[in-house]
Amino acid sequence: MLKETVLVRPACGVVVCGVVVVLIVWLYSTVLAAPVLLGLVVLNLLHVMRWRDLAAVPWEIVALYAGASALGKGLAVTGAGLYIGDSFVHLLPESWITGTGLSIAASGISALVTNVMTDGAAVSAIGPVVLPLAAAGGAQPWMVGLATSFASSFAYLTMVGSPGNAIVFALARDPVEGRPLLSLVDFLKHGAAALLISLLVLWTWALLGYWRWLGPG
Repeated sequence: MLKETVLVRPACGVVVCGVVVVLIVWLYSTVLAAPVLLGLVVLNLLHVMRWRDLAAVPWEIVALYAGASALGKGLAVTGAGLYIGDSFVHLLPESWITGTGLSIAASGISALVTNVMTDGAAVSAIGPVVLPLAAAGGAQPWMVGLATSFASSFAYLTMVGSPGNAIVFALARDPVEGRPLLSLVDFLKHGAAALLISLLVLWTWALLGYWRWLGPG
């Protein structure tokens, strides 16, 4: 027992130092993946992490979210996301593309789109469409922009909507039988209620004019 404790303490110190180094490199790097891979290589070279540890990682979570991120990136790069956002907005009645109505519509679209792509990709798809409409329609850009941004975190309906959803979906298995405990129906059923509550809170905030305390005019 004493020997195990002596061996664990240096390993913990190496891991902590590795995490600190990765965080520091992240601050000065434009590539997010490289510092993480560097940390993994160092841990392997120092024999803190072994192949069996890597094999025990639930890689299906990584693959699941990587696929969702690739989908979002593809929609953003090809312009398909912008097309989707533009199409949604132009289906709205004229009264919904000005003033507070625009912020409600933009946040609703953002909340739906973010369930099939990353938060950043969702805002990148919708922001370039709704912000010019806000300026042209006399709406407050703070109101429309922040409503769109806030709603992009309402990814409750699918397992690929956020890393947390993917992790919970992949790890929620019966400890005895190994069968999945969650399904897409569970996300849709419970996520719809959470999405509705979140949107109602955001829309109430928008109607109260929260942007007046956040910026000029």
